[in-house]
Amino acid sequence: MHTIESAAMLNVEDRIGSLEVGKFGDFLILNPKEPDCGPIFDPYATLVMVMSSRNLESVYIGGKLVYQDEQFPSLDFETIRREAYERVNRMVGQLEADGKSVPTPTYLDHYFAP
Repeated sequence: MHTIESAAMLNVEDRIGSLEVGKFGDFLILNPKEPDCGPIFDPYATLVMVMSSRNLESVYIGGKLVYQDEQFPSLDFETIRREAYERVNRMVGQLEADGKSVPTPTYLDHYFAP
């Protein structure tokens, strides 16, 4: 498998490169039936030429589930929104303190409102 050989070349095959207990694993689970991809004669060609994000069921990063059934169970969007608002305000405040003009995009107001 190309992945394990690349990990071995970097001398990190004890942590990455294959799906084993105790290793970090980044992988997707795809469903060729939702939506239906038709008959699968060549799985690799079907994966590359036919499947899309519509076939995506789950995403694991570092062995942790981050996406499943069109949801992000491990993300707290309220915290992300609040932190983004605070960071934008901090950057805008710094620009204004430096005497720079900061345009306010009104179409983004609902994203950055407290």
